[in-house]
Amino acid sequence: MSRGISIDHHREIAIYAILTFVAMLSLTLMAPVIKEFIINRFNASNTEASMFFTLEMLAYVIFAVVWGSLSDKCGKRKPFIAFGFGGSAVMYFLMAQANSLSLLLALRFIQGAITVMAWSLVMTSALDVVHKTSYGKTMGVIGMAMMLGMASGAPIGGLLAEKYDVFFPMYFASFLFLTGTLLSAVLIRDVRIENNPDTIRESIKVLSEERRLAIPFVNNTKSKTFLSKEVKRKTDGE
Repeated sequence: MSRGISIDHHREIAIYAILTFVAMLSLTLMAPVIKEFIINRFNASNTEASMFFTLEMLAYVIFAVVWGSLSDKCGKRKPFIAFGFGGSAVMYFLMAQANSLSLLLALRFIQGAITVMAWSLVMTSALDVVHKTSYGKTMGVIGMAMMLGMASGAPIGGLLAEKYDVFFPMYFASFLFLTGTLLSAVLIRDVRIENNPDTIRESIKVLSEERRLAIPFVNNTKSKTFLSKEVKRKTDGE
């Protein structure tokens, strides 16, 4: 692979950035209407309503390493990404149909577990296609797409709810993830994973020993990229 980022890789990174934007946009779409969507409908407390976001984040933290390890073992990322986007589309549609708070929160946790499969592996795939000297530039583009999506979701969700109803942002998120499914199935390619994958147990062990890795793990859920390097360094006896 040549040093830097080739024109073909620019195209691939742009696709990964779009997919990241789609996933992060959906993350905050419901923020402006949480009162009408949860508190008013289910006569829920503010604490109960906050669990709608907390459970999704908890699922991110729990399952990011799981999906990363499985994709490494399988040597493929594309099927996981496509399934993650497709499953998220289904889960957002089902959440709009939930008729109880407990069912909604259960679906939310499952949705978080599936969604992190999509966007965490999108980020990892972006690094798979470039030379290591371009990791910083690549993650800068992906990070920009992530923040832009998160910043755009709330105002867009508020506008959609005002124009239509409080359920519409959920259906819109489902549509976005369905679009992401098609994009990932058609436009991205699998890159052969040549490094020997570390196990989930090894990843968790390194995370416990290297506390500084907790920051990227919690904030970006890109722990697999960071942990793999640390596991390799330790097993090489550095």
